[in-house]
Amino acid sequence: MKSLKVFACLTAVLFTGMTVASCGSSTGAPNPSQTSPTPSRECAQFVSGAPCEKYTSTAGSDDGTPISWVTAGELTAQLSKRGSDTYLTVVMPCGPLDAVVTINDKIMRITGQRALGASGCIENLGERQGWVLKFLEGSVELGYSNNTLTWTNGKDSLSFVTS
Repeated sequence: MKSLKVFACLTAVLFTGMTVASCGSSTGAPNPSQTSPTPSRECAQFVSGAPCEKYTSTAGSDDGTPISWVTAGELTAQLSKRGSDTYLTVVMPCGPLDAVVTINDKIMRITGQRALGASGCIENLGERQGWVLKFLEGSVELGYSNNTLTWTNGKDSLSFVTS
């Protein structure tokens, strides 16, 4: 019991110390040299004629075989412009991916920085995320027809509709 009290006190002291250290000496007024402007975000289209919105998965195939988990809306995808770069944000079963892409003649490629969000995968969700990341390697052909956005990479495909 005594060690539990010591642990609780030690935890409180460490938490307080971290809080004070993270605050630093602030007067409450912003310091212009320490702040940077947040890049403006504007929606970008995957292909001409497609709505500039967030998309939710409706179907997918792996080497031509349907993937049942994709139809459950397991993925969302959105493009945005930040400065001169175009960013693809894909929310997968275990976390998000944010990557700089280029789109030329309906071909999308990850060409710049990538940020993969913290993952907390259980059971086979990690395999699903791995499949999506592998799918996004190389060239992804984009199409839009009948209110459906399609991505194709070889014999693999994903289909989306607006959320």
